[in-house]
Amino acid sequence: MKGPLLLLLVLLALVASFARAEAPAEESLVEKVQVYVQQVAQKAQEHMVTLRESPTTQQARAWLQAGLAQTQEYFGQLKDQLATLWEKTTAGGA
Repeated sequence: MKGPLLLLLVLLALVASFARAEAPAEESLVEKVQVYVQQVAQKAQEHMVTLRESPTTQQARAWLQAGLAQTQEYFGQLKDQLATLWEKTTAGGA
């Protein structure tokens, strides 16, 4: 009975010593991942700024704004026409 218990204690001591020995390696791995993530975030931000300032993006933005303005104008006219039609139908039926 004492033999297996002693063996178990020795194995637990070995596992604990290996766990302590590898703890700094895990921290350096975490630090490496954090540095990598920071670098990736910085590069992504730089690419977004470059993309935002590109002539193609500015032209696309202008086209979208013009299309939005035309759509708003169209719906404004449609609203006016429907209001006029509504007034004619309610005035004629009353």
